Amino acid sequence: MLHIYHIQRHNAGSYHCIASNGVPPTVSKRIIVTVNFQPIVRLATRQYFAELGGRVVLECQSEAQPNSINYWMKGKGEIILQGGTYDSVLEDHVFKVTMKIAIRLEKAADFGIYKCVAKNSLGTTEEAVKIYRKTSKTKQVENQVIQQSNYLGSTTFIKNYTDNKINEILLTASAAASSGASILQRFLSGASLMTIAIVGTIVAL
Repeated sequence: MLHIYHIQRHNAGSYHCIASNGVPPTVSKRIIVTVNFQPIVRLATRQYFAELGGRVVLECQSEAQPNSINYWMKGKGEIILQGGTYDSVLEDHVFKVTMKIAIRLEKAADFGIYKCVAKNSLGTTEEAVKIYRKTSKTKQVENQVIQQSNYLGSTTFIKNYTDNKINEILLTASAAASSGASILQRFLSGASLMTIAIVGTIVAL
């Protein structure tokens, strides 16, 4: 008798019980062990960068027992159907399913979050991937002061910049003071923050 403790999905498969006493023939019995488990979903990548008018192919793999129902969702809950902007392919290999969807990025709404979903009687699993709209790699930010504050000899300029489509923001600044000036550049979530630390009195900026 064979005992399998704390059985896992990799324990599934064929097992053979073989009996022999040295006198032919040898007798064997084949037993199939099936392990049921909630779907597991894996993405090829979690983010894509593409231009408007381009095309992106999203891919994910799922494993489940019993077999799962698989589909893609857009945003918070819109199930994607075949046709129009989307072309989907489903490759079924027993326990493993590969889902691919080709998305034609015809409008701004086609960018954003997509979810790969796998569901069976034991539960639902989903993973999210995001498509970013790609523009120029570097954008020059002109002098535009939204907020200015002075504290202990430092002048801080905050340029609110919420366009997350830009991969890089180039900030430039110049300062002059009676005893010299140094520029410290850093970024905050939701805004690009440029701090100019001044020693002495600001005479030009």
